[in-house]
Amino acid sequence: SVRSAWVETSVAAVQRAHMDGVVFDWEAPCPVGSPLQYYYTLLISETRQALMKISPSYQITTCVAWSPDDIDGRGYNMT
Repeated sequence: SVRSAWVETSVAAVQRAHMDGVVFDWEAPCPVGSPLQYYYTLLISETRQALMKISPSYQITTCVAWSPDDIDGRGYNMT
Protein backbone atom coordinates (compact mmCIF):
# COMPACT_ATOMS: atom_id res chain seq x y z
CA SER A 1 0.00 0.00 0.00
CA VAL A 2 1.00 3.63 -0.30
CA ARG A 3 1.02 3.93 3.50
CA SER A 4 3.37 0.95 3.89
CA ALA A 5 5.70 2.39 1.27
CA TRP A 6 5.69 5.76 3.07
CA VAL A 7 6.52 4.09 6.39
CA GLU A 8 9.33 2.07 4.83
CA THR A 9 10.81 5.13 3.10
CA SER A 10 10.55 7.26 6.25
CA VAL A 11 12.18 4.65 8.47
CA ALA A 12 15.03 4.31 5.97
CA ALA A 13 15.47 8.10 5.94
CA VAL A 14 15.57 8.20 9.76
CA GLN A 15 18.27 5.55 9.81
CA ARG A 16 20.28 7.05 6.96
CA ALA A 17 20.31 10.54 8.50
CA HIS A 18 20.84 9.27 12.08
CA MET A 19 17.69 11.07 13.26
CA ASP A 20 15.91 10.50 16.59
CA GLY A 21 12.55 9.72 14.97
CA VAL A 22 9.62 11.33 13.18
CA VAL A 23 7.42 14.35 13.93
CA PHE A 24 3.88 14.31 12.54
CA ASP A 25 2.36 17.75 12.00
CA TRP A 26 -0.83 17.62 9.95
CA GLU A 27 -2.36 21.09 9.75
CA ALA A 28 -5.28 20.34 7.41
CA PRO A 29 -8.87 20.31 8.66
CA CYS A 30 -10.07 16.94 9.90
CA PRO A 31 -13.72 16.85 10.98
CA VAL A 32 -14.60 14.80 14.04
CA GLY A 33 -15.68 11.34 12.90
CA SER A 34 -13.89 11.60 9.54
CA PRO A 35 -12.25 8.42 8.22
CA LEU A 36 -9.11 10.56 7.90
CA GLN A 37 -8.76 10.37 11.69
CA TYR A 38 -8.45 6.60 11.46
CA TYR A 39 -5.93 6.70 8.59
CA TYR A 40 -3.78 9.33 10.28
CA THR A 41 -3.73 7.33 13.50
CA LEU A 42 -2.87 4.19 11.53
CA LEU A 43 0.01 5.95 9.76
CA ILE A 44 1.47 7.11 13.07
CA SER A 45 1.00 3.68 14.65
CA GLU A 46 2.62 1.79 11.77
CA THR A 47 5.54 4.22 11.68
CA ARG A 48 6.05 3.79 15.41
CA GLN A 49 5.92 0.00 15.16
CA ALA A 50 8.46 -0.03 12.33
CA LEU A 51 10.87 2.20 14.24
CA MET A 52 10.47 0.27 17.50
CA LYS A 53 11.42 -2.97 15.70
CA ILE A 54 14.79 -1.37 15.00
CA SER A 55 15.37 0.44 18.30
CA PRO A 56 13.18 1.42 21.25
CA SER A 57 15.10 4.69 21.46
CA TYR A 58 13.40 6.13 18.37
CA GLN A 59 10.76 8.76 19.06
CA ILE A 60 7.42 9.59 17.49
CA THR A 61 5.85 12.95 18.24
CA THR A 62 2.62 14.47 17.01
CA CYS A 63 1.63 18.11 16.91
CA VAL A 64 -2.04 18.45 17.78
CA ALA A 65 -4.62 21.19 17.56
CA TRP A 66 -4.52 23.87 20.24
CA SER A 67 -8.14 23.21 21.24
CA PRO A 68 -9.68 19.90 22.27
CA ASP A 69 -13.08 21.23 21.12
CA ASP A 70 -12.35 21.16 17.36
CA ILE A 71 -12.57 24.97 17.16
CA ASP A 72 -10.16 25.19 14.23
CA GLY A 73 -11.57 22.18 12.35
CA ARG A 74 -8.87 19.74 13.40
CA GLY A 75 -10.55 16.98 15.36
CA TYR A 76 -7.94 14.24 15.59
CA ASN A 77 -8.43 10.91 17.28
CA MET A 78 -5.86 11.09 20.07
CA THR A 79 -6.69 7.81 21.75
